[in-house]
Amino acid sequence: MSTIEARDVSVTLGGRRILSDASLSVAAGEWVGIIGPNGAGKTTLLRAIAGLVPHAGIVELDGRNAGTLRPRDRARCVAIVAQRPLLPDAMTVSEYVLLGRSPYVSYLGSESRRDVEAVRAALARLGIADFADRPLGTLSGGEQQRAVLARALAQAAPTLLLDEGTSALDVGAQQQVLEIVSDLRAEVELTVLSAMHDLTLAGQFTDRVALLSAGRVAAAGAPPDVITEDLVRAHYGADVRVSHGPDGLVVSPVRTRRRAGIGA
Repeated sequence: MSTIEARDVSVTLGGRRILSDASLSVAAGEWVGIIGPNGAGKTTLLRAIAGLVPHAGIVELDGRNAGTLRPRDRARCVAIVAQRPLLPDAMTVSEYVLLGRSPYVSYLGSESRRDVEAVRAALARLGIADFADRPLGTLSGGEQQRAVLARALAQAAPTLLLDEGTSALDVGAQQQVLEIVSDLRAEVELTVLSAMHDLTLAGQFTDRVALLSAGRVAAAGAPPDVITEDLVRAHYGADVRVSHGPDGLVVSPVRTRRRAGIGA
């Protein structure tokens, strides 16, 4: 059974069609990357799956029609890490991560011992237990990203939606965050669907990729079958060289003589 099944999902926002009949499936324990140029609809697809934007078509989570689920129940199925999460500077790390337990706290209720233990476990797993009492505003970008992941982990949802969660980080922090996500897949049997900007990272970390272009799924499959020089040229308008190494794909931009300003 697929953890996520999206069929013919379309989204119109502000009178503009963002997604058109997009379909994809993610099996339990799988990591699927969504790639595509800016404006292709990657974030919108994740938000539709999370129930954050209205959409046509069907989204199923663990075999259930997501449209019939209460927001609380949907949040127990999927946790989303936004591209630009709201991080109140004065809120402590532990207070922020505790927000991930909201789907389990009754209306007008308070957190239980189990909720507090879930927060402690998430902080420890992400290696930021020592930051529990620090305000979010004092953390580096990489540390803040770990706090965001800790909140998602504390939510205890079996599926993580990751919206370009490393795009604002330096190369070292990017690698650390993605390695953490990779480790979590094994440790807590996490399923991951991530919008990814960096094609090399998408090729090295994911099991499959779906290429969105102009709101439609243009190609889907194993990274070597989708992240190709021809498809990148056709949908990104970029000239690249795709090489295959021991760690997976490496995508490098190619400067042409014309674009470099050398000759005609």
